[in-house]
Amino acid sequence: MKRDVKKIGIAMALGMVLLSVGCKEKDKGETSLRSAPETIESLSEKAKKEQERKTREEAAKIDEEAKKELEIKQLKEKLPKPVTDIFFLYNSKDVPRGYTVVWKDLNKGAGGDDIFLCYSKDANKGKPITSLQVSFGGVVPKGYENVDCNSEKPCDLNNAAGGEDIFLYVGRNPSEGNPITDLDILIGEPRAKSGWNLIQKDLNARAGGDDIWLTYYR
Repeated sequence: MKRDVKKIGIAMALGMVLLSVGCKEKDKGETSLRSAPETIESLSEKAKKEQERKTREEAAKIDEEAKKELEIKQLKEKLPKPVTDIFFLYNSKDVPRGYTVVWKDLNKGAGGDDIFLCYSKDANKGKPITSLQVSFGGVVPKGYENVDCNSEKPCDLNNAAGGEDIFLYVGRNPSEGNPITDLDILIGEPRAKSGWNLIQKDLNARAGGDDIWLTYYR
């Protein structure tokens, strides 16, 4: 009898232990179920923040590239444009559209036609001019082009003034140097402005009148 009671007590105690363990496991399961949505929500929030960070970095990169492109564009706009064409205006003040004229007569003091130098920086006129040659006699140097004018006669810079037949030719070979960006005419002393180049040939040679010199800047 005592043994039976003892067995019953042990069984009840074991039952209580098992019940206690089961409750604890149940609590753990419920806790896990409750924490699962929180974990998913946390991961989602982290992913969202990471995406936002990447978006900000990409936007900053695009802004930086756009800034660099703008700086390059502004720098190019500040640089002087190259001369792309030269034209001589004979006995007229009707300057061709898109050209700048230097109002200094290339026959000054020698009589003959009034001749003025015009130049354009329109990219559609051709490649940048990189070199100039003045020639006596009208032989076109190799690799150079004639300069046009509004006269039916050859574009002699001493036209109707006597003296040498003088012609200007342009070259566009990049190996000759940087593009020419400005032109001017000197009358009298052959003293070019600082940084400018002087062609050492009088454009009024043997025609009398003033000494005329062509200068250019590159």
